[in-house]
Amino acid sequence: MTVEDEQSFIRNTNGSGSFSIIAVADGSICGSCDIRIQNRERLRHRAEMGIAVRKEYWGAGIAQHLLEEAIAEAKRRGIRIIGLTVRADNKRAIAFYKRNGFEFSGGLRMLFCLGGNYVDGEQYELLLK
Repeated sequence: MTVEDEQSFIRNTNGSGSFSIIAVADGSICGSCDIRIQNRERLRHRAEMGIAVRKEYWGAGIAQHLLEEAIAEAKRRGIRIIGLTVRADNKRAIAFYKRNGFEFSGGLRMLFCLGGNYVDGEQYELLLK
């Protein structure tokens, strides 16, 4: 996402209970973690997460910090489970999620279409205590 897209996404989630955590380095956004919480009462205990770090900042601990802050805030808001979807071929991200307690919960065939090529997705969940 561009910075403008990211800003628009943040504005559109205001008031929904959803939230974003932004990492800034050298005056620009280098990473973000979005937690999307359902407005419906019967689903409000669940959230979906998306996390991204600019490639030049990989390995600097930014994703870990974003994830820890997001989990802490989700707990404060009463979230019981966080789910996410990742490309099945993104082994680095999958290993990161597993190290942080996320468990595989299912696969999605042909989830992403990238340049005309289909890529499967995997779903992971973290039960919050």
